[in-house]
Amino acid sequence: MSKQTGTAHLLSIKNIYPYAFFGILLLAGVLGLIGLNKGLWNDEYFTIHKISHPNIVEMFRELRRDVHPPLYYILLYFWGQISKKEEFLRLFSVGLSLGTLTIVINWIKQYSPLASLLAGVYLATTPIMLRYSQELKAYPLLVFATSLAFLFASHIIAKPEKVLGYIGLCLSFFFAVCTHLVGIMLIPSIVCFLYIQAFLLRKKIQDLKLLLAIIIPIITFLYLKFFWLKQVREIQETWWWMPDINLNLISSTAKYVFGLSSLYLPITIIPYCAFLVSGIFALSVFFGSWRISFPFLAATIIYWIVILVYSLIGSPIFYYRIILPSLVPFVAFVALQIATIPTHKIKIASIVCLIILSLSYTANWVTHQAYKPVEENREVARLVELEWQKNDLIIFYPDFIQGTVNYYFKKIPLEKQIVVLRTNNLNEINNNIKTKISMIYRERKIIDLFFVVMDGNLEGYNDLLYNVFHVLKDKMIKETRVHLFLIKGHDSYFSNKSESVDKFLVASESKLGKPYLYQDFGMYVSSKYISR
Repeated sequence: MSKQTGTAHLLSIKNIYPYAFFGILLLAGVLGLIGLNKGLWNDEYFTIHKISHPNIVEMFRELRRDVHPPLYYILLYFWGQISKKEEFLRLFSVGLSLGTLTIVINWIKQYSPLASLLAGVYLATTPIMLRYSQELKAYPLLVFATSLAFLFASHIIAKPEKVLGYIGLCLSFFFAVCTHLVGIMLIPSIVCFLYIQAFLLRKKIQDLKLLLAIIIPIITFLYLKFFWLKQVREIQETWWWMPDINLNLISSTAKYVFGLSSLYLPITIIPYCAFLVSGIFALSVFFGSWRISFPFLAATIIYWIVILVYSLIGSPIFYYRIILPSLVPFVAFVALQIATIPTHKIKIASIVCLIILSLSYTANWVTHQAYKPVEENREVARLVELEWQKNDLIIFYPDFIQGTVNYYFKKIPLEKQIVVLRTNNLNEINNNIKTKISMIYRERKIIDLFFVVMDGNLEGYNDLLYNVFHVLKDKMIKETRVHLFLIKGHDSYFSNKSESVDKFLVASESKLGKPYLYQDFGMYVSSKYISR
């Protein structure tokens, strides 16, 4: 590219930049407003439960028994004082995501205006960012704090003598740690980013100021982990539900983070999106200028390595939600690589591929994904309540799905529900079921049971069936009509240890016989049995 052509190109970018910047934010805002009433999944229900205490003091008492720091819940608590409707609460995350997008674009602009726009387009449309632009969890705030940390890190590089960058970095780390304990993992990633950039640009970071900037977040983390969060301190297996590290987990997590998961896209178009992703990455890696973008890739890799190492020697925490902050430096790396490709035609080809990929993601979000719940609790609740009669019993397994399904019930009282906490405690289950049946059925010999189950623990489900029918046999029940609702949990996608829905249905048939009605609705299965 000639000097004259390059100057014309820069002037063109400068002229359209404000309009492109506003257009990207407008696009992200519109996409974030679609599907706000999609329905809650289990973790989101627990978020609403935590902020629904009558006062903040009672909320703090519960948060101390949680495994996450309180900052997100405090902010959402005050936001929820206006309204606790699902749609309004999700607007808080939409606002955080727009804030993240604004920060990232302005952060990367100092390196390359074109790269900042490319990064903005991708972050505004990539599936995982679209999901978390609405999620009622702390991760939108964590990503917001991550983008702030990188912004102030670059400010330190530009003006290492100024104290503002160090103060901003300290506050960013502090907000991240107070949002999620994994926020502490940002420190090695961003510190390495700082020193690599300083070396490449021949800048001198003021080590003492940087040390002071990270001490406060580290002390905050130690206080939260070992003193404030009682459950983290008292229960060693805090992350018991997360799968162990293996190649399947790493592969499925990477697919999800980079928008190639079947949980996002129809299987038929995944190969085309994978081709575009691979093409963009290959072109950017081979033709872009590594001198500018290498620190961003290094920050991404270091964050992943820290999470992987801790998962191997400590507790397994490697998961798509935990990896989400790494998308900020990675997108910056790819965008900068594309923007620095010297060959005009190759650069244009990369940009076109990125735009086509973003358009594909956007179309899928608008037509399908935005309205699709993470887990289908609302529809199952509606169907259960539609068929439930006043003397029917509902059995929930595992126990955590009861709250989410109950959130949508309008008429089913708690005394008509059985929650199974531990399937290996025969006496506990038996006594619970005996009590409920005695209260409702008295001398009746025919009963109706609703099973609301989420796939995952097949062994526990087998134990549940055995225990339930052991009680029914003792009570001399002649006929049991069972309606099973099997909710397909999205987390099972990431673990090869989770059992498939088919195996749950086989287990049901072994105890209940062939269903006389079976329907697969995609995100959940409904089947009916008569057991004599």
